[in-house]
Amino acid sequence: MEGFIYIISARTYNDELRTKKFYKHIPEFIFKNIDSKLYGNIVNEFKVKDETIGYSVGLTTIENLGEEELLYRIEESLENKLPIKKINSIIFEKNYNLSLTKKLIDKEILIATDRSKEIKVQTIPLVLKRILANIDEFNMEIELLIIPKVEGDIDCILHKFSSDVKFISIYTENEELGNKIINKVMNDTGLAIGIISDISKINRFDIIINFKDDIKFKKWVKQKSIIFNIYNNISYDNKKGIVIDDFTFNNSGIIKNTNIRMDEIKEIPSIIYSYNNKFAERDFRRLRVGKNLYSIKEFCDKYSMKTKYLTVK
Repeated sequence: MEGFIYIISARTYNDELRTKKFYKHIPEFIFKNIDSKLYGNIVNEFKVKDETIGYSVGLTTIENLGEEELLYRIEESLENKLPIKKINSIIFEKNYNLSLTKKLIDKEILIATDRSKEIKVQTIPLVLKRILANIDEFNMEIELLIIPKVEGDIDCILHKFSSDVKFISIYTENEELGNKIINKVMNDTGLAIGIISDISKINRFDIIINFKDDIKFKKWVKQKSIIFNIYNNISYDNKKGIVIDDFTFNNSGIIKNTNIRMDEIKEIPSIIYSYNNKFAERDFRRLRVGKNLYSIKEFCDKYSMKTKYLTVK
């Protein structure tokens, strides 16, 4: 069984424990001494209708606990205390921990998933249109590359693009798949698309939409390429290109807390938003690039700085 976990801050966890009679009057120094026994407690369940899809979890009451200890406590919590064994998304109440997240991915605890594929496919054209309108460099016609995993990946996104994108190609090492896609697109839309089978040639593309659950091609992209990942939770280095890992959305009552003392999560990642079973443009909020969240304007400003100084991370 899988689900998402929301890691509450040390302060929130301390306050929550203090509401329990057993912990109410325990001195702070004793709390610190017993902290290693307190991890993994569920303080809230997140529900969509009657289905529990995630949990708020306390890991520590100590600020700035070491990353390796946090990793250990997450592993132990999943193994022995939580109803789920794998995580499909992780949210931190305080400061997104990219390094810890990558370690969870590498250990296959935080699993790669395309559960939010449909939501991302609907969001990417919206985001791309706004990016093209706000980055001067993209006033010229851009080249878009789609890296499909299956034949249907092209169908689900191609018709959503407007005339903003003039040149579209696909990359696949599978010649049979490539020919099927080209013929189908030509028959359905009359649009001629290119095919790339040599990975070293993808360095000419401005925008890449990656439907695969890996990003091994990344070392071949040009420095300023923008890459949209359909899969969540892919581990990679951040040296080339700008990878948009995810989008965030307004909660809008999609998930409910079972603990009335806990604040509602106002901004949720795509995998949780997908439980809404519909997409509303007004719900879109920000882009996730590495550990940071950006509005469209903030992203475009950062992009312009990166292409000028190559310093944005």
